[in-house]
Amino acid sequence: MGLRERLDGKERPTLPYKVRVQDTTAAEAALGEAQAELLMALGTEREATAQEAVKAALAALEECFEPIIFTAMDPEEFEVLVAQHAPRPDTEDEAWNVDTLPRETFLRCAPPVYTPEEWLEWITRTCNRTERVELFNAAVAVNVRTVSPTLPKGWTEILDSL
Repeated sequence: MGLRERLDGKERPTLPYKVRVQDTTAAEAALGEAQAELLMALGTEREATAQEAVKAALAALEECFEPIIFTAMDPEEFEVLVAQHAPRPDTEDEAWNVDTLPRETFLRCAPPVYTPEEWLEWITRTCNRTERVELFNAAVAVNVRTVSPTLPKGWTEILDSL
């Protein structure tokens, strides 16, 4: 595949955000116990069994979450949205209205399992303030297209040196 085909096939970025949909207390406790057992089993005939128990506990914990996959808007569409939600004078707004743009971005980038009205009702009914901020920020982040914080500093230089 040539450069043109790769460029033309560029997909919009996506960003998963895991929402806790059930209590994690028991799953976290089971994981802690499995990890402790693994530490005690290292170097013994029980190690493989203990590793499997950790994997099972991790899978059980993962079942407590459901990912919401945000898909970026077209860059021009996002720029128009930013312009519609310009920073307000005499506020802490810098690049946009922090009270309105994140919510509107969320509504445009969330998967279409709900209508915008249903998403807002779900958020109001199930999410606390911190969860709302994280959801809205995830939708903005996929559009701003920032580099993932999990990549090490200077990662492009590391790649170039290989």
